[in-house]
Amino acid sequence: MGISCIIFLLVYPEHCKKLMHFSIYLSGAYIFCIILLSPFIYFGLKNKIPTGPIYSTIRYSIDPLNFIIPTKATYIGANAFAQLSSTFLGNITENSGYLGIPALGVIIIYTVKNWHEKMTRVLFFILLCFMILSLGPKLHIAGYSTITLPEYYLNKFPVINQVLPDRLTVYIFFVASLLIGLWAGKNLTSLRTGRKDLTLYFKYMLIVFTLIFLFPNVRGGTARTDITIPYFFTSGIYKNYIQRGDNVLFLPYAGSGDSMLYQEYTNMYFNLAEGYVGPWVLTPKEFIKNPMTTKLRNISQEPLTSHDLNDFKKYLNDFKVNEIVFPQLEYHSLEPVISGLGISPVNIEGILVVRLV
Repeated sequence: MGISCIIFLLVYPEHCKKLMHFSIYLSGAYIFCIILLSPFIYFGLKNKIPTGPIYSTIRYSIDPLNFIIPTKATYIGANAFAQLSSTFLGNITENSGYLGIPALGVIIIYTVKNWHEKMTRVLFFILLCFMILSLGPKLHIAGYSTITLPEYYLNKFPVINQVLPDRLTVYIFFVASLLIGLWAGKNLTSLRTGRKDLTLYFKYMLIVFTLIFLFPNVRGGTARTDITIPYFFTSGIYKNYIQRGDNVLFLPYAGSGDSMLYQEYTNMYFNLAEGYVGPWVLTPKEFIKNPMTTKLRNISQEPLTSHDLNDFKKYLNDFKVNEIVFPQLEYHSLEPVISGLGISPVNIEGILVVRLV
């Protein structure tokens, strides 16, 4: 936002007062958002927000080749450029800079032709700034690290150092869509007036190719997860074992499972003794201090043993757990501590429920 305002002022100095008025309204919107988010901000401050980057900005940087080279996420060129795109940093979900040659062609054509217009210059410089910032602190080309970029120096400032470069591509696509829309508005209206020539048809084809080159690889290029809601919830049987407002411990634990999905499916019928709302370093101290929290996160690699019984009981007591719910496949990981509780689980269509007295 700051970058956009600076560029706007440089190109439109005569509109400084209007920008100041706009800034007042914008500040009001930010204050309103802060009020709405005050509970999250409170807990964030209470748990001491990390001053250093939570994630490595290098891992979340865009390779400049990604602007023109497709990944497996797009249908056109997914296989042809698979070897080259595999050198990009991060995984397929982080390589989000692809615009395609047709889209970039439209942007360049419109910018050159309409450079005399101030708004064109504003949009172009904003687009250029976000493209540079999305490259991260170091320029990486096909896996090779080269020169230092402006992002490196911005990472010296708190809060700003939490920004992941590849997330800025949302602004790249926003500004790019404005430029492409302006180009289309100025060049593709002639058909209505009856004008038909090869140049006009070429422009229409350019838009079509822009869309085709961005068509997603729906057959398997993008990551997806098949979600199945257990019969225990779809049938409503859960109400016979869980009281409204009970605290429930689900396994797989937190972000490793779908407990929050089940909670939403039941219209927030119960509370959770776990959850996933951010990276582990932002987890409230109450969870981090409890020795069982880490063990439950890693339970698939290291099943619990009888030696963990006391820590498990402490967790159940600290978070006032009323029921433990988990798939039958997870029973071997919990069997030593469940047996130690002296309560036999009830099996409902593959879902085991342990009701604590």
